[in-house]
Amino acid sequence: MAKLEICGRYFDVDLAVFDKDGTLVDFDRLWTGKLRRGVATLAEHLDLDATIADRLTDVLGVDSRTGKVVPESPLAVTTLAKLGVVATAVLYQSGMPWHAAESAVQAWFMPVIASDPAPEDLLPIGDVPALFQVLKKNGVRIAVLTSDDRSATMAALPLLAIADLVEHIVCGDDRFASKPSPEGLLHLSQLFNIPTSRMLMAGDSVTDMRTGRNAGVACCLGSTGFFAQVMG
Repeated sequence: MAKLEICGRYFDVDLAVFDKDGTLVDFDRLWTGKLRRGVATLAEHLDLDATIADRLTDVLGVDSRTGKVVPESPLAVTTLAKLGVVATAVLYQSGMPWHAAESAVQAWFMPVIASDPAPEDLLPIGDVPALFQVLKKNGVRIAVLTSDDRSATMAALPLLAIADLVEHIVCGDDRFASKPSPEGLLHLSQLFNIPTSRMLMAGDSVTDMRTGRNAGVACCLGSTGFFAQVMG
């Protein structure tokens, strides 16, 4: 059993579950580029008007003024499959028949945003391997719960040098309901045979915190505070 001190309070934690994007890696670095490339590819093949392409970018969740991902937007919190539905809806609302829009999104948009990350796409937030090593040394097991697809997640872990430190991952294209449903955390609880009352959920969004609360974890913690406490 491990006891973690977080913001002056002590928590009994045997399993730390991390969100990936925005928690372990910089969200904007990874996803604004993917989204813009996906929209540009779609616009090129469909010869879309610039206003429609801009609307796609805005609705999916990149602020046109700042170039950053909008908190709690579709891009920030939902699965890739649902992003495809949102993109299809925007094209449909612009006058394209639904099935044509859906086919276009699947052919040209989804392959881009679902692609595995390149090393330059991943900017770690803090020293992730050192953090995980400290946790493991103190008896805390580690899992990842992400809305990203499994292929991209599996590709990212070696690039972050944490593949051998993460024991299990739950991804957006797995069979579980997406965050803030507690299903992913409840699955991890059963898999590790660790009650949720001895689990920690670390994330960067309100959705991550709601996920942890819905599962009844011991502690829900914003990623910045977690790194500061454990590594400091």
